[in-house]
Amino acid sequence: MDGWKRDLKEIADILDEAAKPDVSDKLVTRLFDKVAFYRSMGRPERMLPALQALRVLRADDARVLFAMGEAFGVASDVFDAARSKDAFEACSRLLETKMSRPKGPRKQADELIKFLPELSGDFDASQWLRGRILGFLEVLESGQPIGLWKLRDARMEELREDLIVQRTKGSQRGSVNVLKSILCVNPGDPGAHYMLGELRASLGPEFNPPESQKCYERFLELTAESRFEQAPGSESPIMSREDVASSMRKLLIAGGRDDLQAMRVHAKSVIDDIRTQGKKFTPLMIYPDLSELATEHDELVRSIGEHEAEITKLEKQVREAELARERVRNERDRKMRETKKGFFDPEPYNDRISGYGATIKKNQPKVVEHRKQLAEKLEKLPVISSARRQAEQDAAEVSSRRNR
Repeated sequence: MDGWKRDLKEIADILDEAAKPDVSDKLVTRLFDKVAFYRSMGRPERMLPALQALRVLRADDARVLFAMGEAFGVASDVFDAARSKDAFEACSRLLETKMSRPKGPRKQADELIKFLPELSGDFDASQWLRGRILGFLEVLESGQPIGLWKLRDARMEELREDLIVQRTKGSQRGSVNVLKSILCVNPGDPGAHYMLGELRASLGPEFNPPESQKCYERFLELTAESRFEQAPGSESPIMSREDVASSMRKLLIAGGRDDLQAMRVHAKSVIDDIRTQGKKFTPLMIYPDLSELATEHDELVRSIGEHEAEITKLEKQVREAELARERVRNERDRKMRETKKGFFDPEPYNDRISGYGATIKKNQPKVVEHRKQLAEKLEKLPVISSARRQAEQDAAEVSSRRNR
């Protein structure tokens, strides 16, 4: 039985005990410990069973109300703006009432401040807390989450290692599959959404502009400015700007941005391009697939060679036809001069001249078209070559960092 199942069984046992007339302080402390533990792990769905029990046992406890507001309010699968708002409003009313009295009420506020590790330190925690709750309520009023959970899960490190392996290979599809797994563990990871947007906007088998746009839009939603007003301490389970940047650094690994504002500007720019260009959106070279780049590079080189060979062949045929036509024309004219009028038939000569002219007329447009395609491919080749070199360098840098 894993830890979570044991906790559920323990909480179920506690609920059975809670139904009895006398509930010990020790039992209540165990429930608060569960809430604090899963809060520190960024797992709101695992906070809720203990919180529901505490809601029965300690209905007017600021710690219970604040933690319920967070559990329902931060972006997750259990996000519920209405329930979060109700909990924070109840907490706010409780704190305002309690703080206006001289003794007992102050104890409740102090207990809440002690319950929140991020509020340790030399600053006016109670004043900050009141402002924090008001800020949460303002965000929830619009139906948006109040922030992102700072998830602590051992699987994330394993998945990041898998991502490094795929980046070392330069595999776009492999990277996308790992990022999908990361989002199964933590749907609110902004770095994963951003990188998926980059991959799906880039050249490769996962190129999909509409999906890229969705990923970028989710990233922008998750990194809205209202989500990052932090307490002075570093223990908050809610992500700060620096936490997001750190997440980006771990995922992007090589050659990526970690400036949140710059990333938001870039995301908006790509979204605008996708909307404007539609099906004509040109694949980016941010995270191209190395194998596809190599294939496209080799295909370009082969195609350029074929166009050059075809141009050489067609131009030779045109030159030969022009020379032959001139030779036949001269021969016809000479014969006409040397032969008495009425005894020379020029039609065979004229037929040959027309045939050579048809060859010239047929081949010249082909030369023009081949030259046009050749110019396009010669223009594209250095772009693909550069992108391939950059992708190989990125893969090598990822491998180098991995081995340090």
